[in-house]
This record gives sequence, structure tokens and C-alpha cells, in this order.
Amino acid sequence: MIAAACGDGAAEPGVSETATATTVATATPTPTPTPRRATIGLLDDASVDVDQPAPDFLLNALGGGALRLSDFRGKTVVLNFWASWCEPCRREMPDFQELWEERGPGGPDDLVILAVNLTPTDTRAAATAFVEEFDLTFPIMFDTPRGEVARGYGVQALPATFFIDRNGIVRTTALGTVSGPLIEVGVADADTAGGTYE
Repeated sequence: MIAAACGDGAAEPGVSETATATTVATATPTPTPTPRRATIGLLDDASVDVDQPAPDFLLNALGGGALRLSDFRGKTVVLNFWASWCEPCRREMPDFQELWEERGPGGPDDLVILAVNLTPTDTRAAATAFVEEFDLTFPIMFDTPRGEVARGYGVQALPATFFIDRNGIVRTTALGTVSGPLIEVGVADADTAGGTYE
């Protein structure tokens, strides 16, 4: 079960419509002697360790087509899990859109924001209305009907954000609402740690 990261009385999630997401592939993490965990905001319960490869996935995108995380190697990726009923998600989306407008396509950086809707707890109609309400222009994807991508990342509460460097390594994670300054800290950590794309 996915829960909102704060107890603000958010409505219970609805039953999802059937999504048509394709495959979910998980990367095999390379063990490290002493993995560190970096978090921004609230305590992070995610099962993806910092300094480990981000699990790859292929999901259907709003507007058609499918996107694969590994297709964005060579770019810093901000991966956000959200739902339309999640009040903390509503608070952070304008900051993600502002970052996308400043640093996304055509900007000075190779930055990508990928927002994965928790389809098992939402409806496509509600998710689409949410995207339109906030005039979001970065890529929006739908998790599988069983939430396999969110589960693969250990997402147990929303919102959850993963900052991934150019080599596909998770550098920072955040559970709960992240504001502009905290988003910038996560992006800077991924930018700095990513070095040169290999």
C-alpha cells in the first residue's frame, strides 16, 4: 500500500484503470562495502541504496509511446513518484515544472525530470487532470497496474524522488515534499557525483 508522506487527511486512493505498461527490468546492483544513504526531507524508506544503479524500467507515457529510464543515460535524471490525490505531491509539482523550464530541453544542462504516476492508486483521468491543472510539460509515465516500478524502488509513501547521475547511479533520495532549494541540492549532488558519462 502506498501512503501520502504526511497525514494531511488526503482522500483514500481510488481503484486504477487498467494500464498497458510493458516490461519492468531491474538492474543488478553492485555491492559496496559500506553503502551510504543520503536523504533530503523526511526519513527515506526506499530500498534503492545511494551509490547503486537505478533499476531500469519501460513505462507508457502520457500522450503515447513508452519511455525507458536507461535511454536517458548521459543526463541527470530527477525521478519522482506521485499520485493526483497526494497533497504533498501537489505542493512540489510547481517547483519541478520551474526546474524543467530552466534546465530541461534547450536549457544549459542535460537534465530530465521523469514523473511516474502510481497507477494502482489513481486513475488515468485524475492523473491527466492533475497534469493539465499544473500545466506540466516534463515526461509523465504510468506505473504498471501492480505498481512494479514503485515497488522496485521501495516506494511506500508519496511523494518519493530519486536523483540519478549521468551514469545511472542513484545519488540522493527524498521522501516527502521537496521544495525548489531541496530539489536543487539533489540535482547538484547528482550533477557533481556523475562526473563524465561513461
